[in-house]
Amino acid sequence: MICRIADFNIEFKNLSQFASKRFLPFKSDSSPMVSFSVSKKEIATHKKLISNIHNENVLEFTLFQNKVSEWLPLNNTIYLHAALIDIEGTGVAFAALSGTGKTTHILLWQKLLGDKLIIVNGDRPFIRFFENEKYPYGYGTPWCGKENFGTTGRVPLKHLCFIERGEKNTCIPLKPSEVLEDILKQAYIPRNDPQAAFNAVTLINKMLNTCNLWKITCNMDLEAAEVAYNTIFKEQNNEA
Repeated sequence: MICRIADFNIEFKNLSQFASKRFLPFKSDSSPMVSFSVSKKEIATHKKLISNIHNENVLEFTLFQNKVSEWLPLNNTIYLHAALIDIEGTGVAFAALSGTGKTTHILLWQKLLGDKLIIVNGDRPFIRFFENEKYPYGYGTPWCGKENFGTTGRVPLKHLCFIERGEKNTCIPLKPSEVLEDILKQAYIPRNDPQAAFNAVTLINKMLNTCNLWKITCNMDLEAAEVAYNTIFKEQNNEA
């Protein structure tokens, strides 16, 4: 199956029914620029290494993600473990350690904003950089979490937020140096190609110095979304 993901035409070969269903919304009739396949041997090998994935179909789907993620930085793109939303043309991404509550938080924003908000990707968007564009674009991908929240669209990524649990709801600006360690835990750094790894780190640094960075401390009440939204978009409107 050929899919258009992050404006790349990518071919995925010998897909299981599970993977085919996830890739179907991205299906394209265009010629591929790159092809990926996952063998039975690779699945068997990784089944012994990845203790938290036992279903072979899910493992195959994850291995496709890893292979694409190794290739992306060679093409000005990185994979980010985050939830990405589109608020009337402005992209906001939320990064946090697993279990912190990214999905809960974006659902609070959705409850607050209604139709103004679109969930572009609930878990693993691709972030692509273009020449002559101020901000990178965040894209929907087939890898969008167990809730399967996402679209095939894209949005300029203007705000990158780091979520922490806390009793008081706050939202404060951050400097790139304050989040470097955190973002390296959430972005995929290629393991098999030194040039791709170098490119990924370069793109991560570029993202941190391009996007507005925020620390959100929240208790997961609706007020958490109100405080964060009002702070971020008041600042954005002031800049405009």
